[in-house]
Amino acid sequence: MQFPFELLDIFVGSWAAVFLKNLKETDVLPEPADRVPENMAHLSALLKHAKITQVKNFIYRVWEDLNIRGLGESRMQTFGHRIMACARVLREVALERADPALWSANRLFEAPRRIWSPEQQLVLNAIEQGTTITDANDLAVPLEQRVLWVTGGPGTGKTEVVIAAALAATDRGCRVLVGTPTGQLASEYRLRLPPSNLITIETIHASFKVSRDKDRQYDPPGRLRHYDLIILDEYTQVDTKVWSCMQTAIGELNPCPFIVFVGDPQQLQPIFGEHALQQGLQNQEAAGRLRKVELQQHAAARSTDPYMLNFLAHAREFFAGRRLPRDLDMAVQRALRLERETGRDFTFLTVTNKGAKQLNLARLRAEFPEAARRIEALDGCIVGDPQAEAGLLWLQPGMRVRLTRNLDKDRGFVNGNSGIIETMLTKDTFVLLTKQGNRILVHPVTDRGETFVPVVYAYATTMRRAQGSTLDLVGLKFDRRRPDRGYAYVGTSRARKHTDVFHLGRIRRSDWLPVGVDSRGNEQRSPQSFSDSYEDSDPPTDEDEETENEPSQIADDCFDSDVEDYTA
Repeated sequence: MQFPFELLDIFVGSWAAVFLKNLKETDVLPEPADRVPENMAHLSALLKHAKITQVKNFIYRVWEDLNIRGLGESRMQTFGHRIMACARVLREVALERADPALWSANRLFEAPRRIWSPEQQLVLNAIEQGTTITDANDLAVPLEQRVLWVTGGPGTGKTEVVIAAALAATDRGCRVLVGTPTGQLASEYRLRLPPSNLITIETIHASFKVSRDKDRQYDPPGRLRHYDLIILDEYTQVDTKVWSCMQTAIGELNPCPFIVFVGDPQQLQPIFGEHALQQGLQNQEAAGRLRKVELQQHAAARSTDPYMLNFLAHAREFFAGRRLPRDLDMAVQRALRLERETGRDFTFLTVTNKGAKQLNLARLRAEFPEAARRIEALDGCIVGDPQAEAGLLWLQPGMRVRLTRNLDKDRGFVNGNSGIIETMLTKDTFVLLTKQGNRILVHPVTDRGETFVPVVYAYATTMRRAQGSTLDLVGLKFDRRRPDRGYAYVGTSRARKHTDVFHLGRIRRSDWLPVGVDSRGNEQRSPQSFSDSYEDSDPPTDEDEETENEPSQIADDCFDSDVEDYTA
């Protein structure tokens, strides 16, 4: 994952030292940290210089250099947005309305637990052996002998053990690449791994695309050559086309790094095409040419709730007392009450982007009615990220939002990071306070001629985007007529306990069949082509409504008599 260099504060100081004539070195030295927010020190010193009288004049002068460097108009416009946003923060600090000490660029991370199960210890030993090579002949072994396949159900510690393995590898001087299918999962890795020049965390698409682009620029055969350990998490979402590119890039590496595939075969599959990667791993294991370690539940795992681990066998009673009304506004009111009672965030998970957008709007109607009114009336709203289907936004302090673009990993401005809006500087520039206590200055960006704010509301998201995350309270909504295997499995396993999972509307048995288990004949063996876009056109019925007095009876009735069975 690459971040624009022109958005870094050090670039501002470097530019001034090179291009401003008769400038003393002391004129652009950063001020003490207790007087200026981090990541704005060089800019603050420069804006006080006599040669820079107005912020816009400074932006125009830098644009000339960026244009010569070949940067596109979108990146130049985003640079202007960034400088204007920082200037507003510096003004708030100068007027003593903001405390510079609150800003920090330090990335927090959570050290992995050191209580390992026997299976986790096998993973650690295999990776240590594969990355500790003393004989050059050991590097010439076939590719499949330098590959490890790590599987296991939700909460078995897959992420914990690969984080520990990555840290141990860097202690030995190894260079590590962590690849994920989504930016949100990559963001979680960045928060849990310490900053290091030896660790690169990117999306799978970005890491391998960069490699192939560099090949076409007549560089050495890809940046992957420079890694000793490659960890590919949630590999089940990698489609055939991407896997083909990955095979080409990996095949060119000599010596070959040690590669670890991590994931749960019963979770979400690729949207397009067959799962060639999964099939290839199974074939290699069957032929005895691939090591596979399946992690089991243990005392230090994320979830040790036995009822949670066997929820598929208890589907009739699983949601007793935890069914939410199908009406979105009523469901949101229940979610708000649960947040007040428990002090934890409630997140709705849907199958479609449209369903998540509808739930986000319902949450705004309950908590921020003025924002909902403006969005529905198209009254003075700002534009959200079109790639994330954010639509129109109206932002206020206290709202929970999620970032959708990667601009600076050191500031935490990465796709998938979320938090609460702390301060609004303008209607499209604000300070985001993350769960880790970091403050991020969020400002508009320009991409392909479109200017927008790179955020979406974070009260609801899709199950596919949530795969790999751990959430507090979860509400599941299956908003398609035809269910796909795996979504319920992924959505439910995002919580730590079964009591933290809630269900909207009626329960359909076919929603709860996992991927790869033929328990209903040939039913739904692959995701539908409209998995993330198909609308639920089922008309509401009396059976869909929640009766507060008899939740258990309703769950049984819906499961036994009013269930919709879909067969291939």
